[in-house]
Amino acid sequence: MSTVRQFAWSSRILHWVMAAMLLAMLFIGVAMVGSLADYHVLVAIHRPLARVPENTLKFGVGLLLSAFGVFWIGEGLGFPWPGEDLSLFALLGGFVAVAALAVAVAKRVATSDDAVTPARVTS
Repeated sequence: MSTVRQFAWSSRILHWVMAAMLLAMLFIGVAMVGSLADYHVLVAIHRPLARVPENTLKFGVGLLLSAFGVFWIGEGLGFPWPGEDLSLFALLGGFVAVAALAVAVAKRVATSDDAVTPARVTS
């Protein structure tokens, strides 16, 4: 008789959290389409979200995509992640640290006197 192999508990939790998020997105989308008559409610929901700077939002999404991408490439290549799915947090922390360092260096270079200013184009 063969033994049944189960996924790790962290994989199962991640799976069900993602399933719940998918269903929540579906219901939110249906509610938004169904509530077009309540336009003022939709605008009230949109206002706080519009306060988040676009570049900050893109920066965060880029960090998450990078961490998940490295993790999934490693999974596809058969890399044994220490801590299994929990290593995503370590990857994300590493990407955040490197990105924060890169931003600090870029700001320092941009404010230094040696920074090259772009030529002004006149027509």
